[in-house]
Amino acid sequence: MNSDLLLMVLTADLFVRQMNNSARGV
Repeated sequence: MNSDLLLMVLTADLFVRQMNNSARGV
């Protein structure tokens, strides 16, 4: 698996989690 692809997936996962946390907070 390409390391760049893995990094992109992990970054996207963290971004989605932050969005969910922000939505819950508001």
